[in-house]
Amino acid sequence: MEDCLKLKATKEVIVGILIRHKGKDFVQCLKCGSIKSDAKELAKTLYSIEEETADSDEEFLSSLGETCGDLLRKIIDIGIPERCYRDSEFCTKWSIENQERLISELNDFEDEVFIKSHDVVLSVNDVCECAILNAAQNKSKEK
Repeated sequence: MEDCLKLKATKEVIVGILIRHKGKDFVQCLKCGSIKSDAKELAKTLYSIEEETADSDEEFLSSLGETCGDLLRKIIDIGIPERCYRDSEFCTKWSIENQERLISELNDFEDEVFIKSHDVVLSVNDVCECAILNAAQNKSKEK
């Protein structure tokens, strides 16, 4: 599992996310607007926004919901590896190793949902010198 996954988002999308993400584990750069959040908490927030705006007739909310759904699918894996269906020993080992990645609250998907990284950075631009973007860039260079 990666330490930090970096994705692009607009300021408007980040504001829409933060309205629902209050009280969760995140930091925000006041200069560029980028945020760094715990991936599990952000996944739950994105899922909630996607579900709540699914039937909205308001263009902004509908667009926000679609964007949140797209972001959600970039930070999660759905299902277990195919090898688990053929090799029970591998499946047991894989399940134990990946238990911390499981997001049991997201149960509307066809299979179990797992996060891809510990943290997620939603960046507005790449030119800010903030610690949020520097940490995300340094982690991706180490890989």
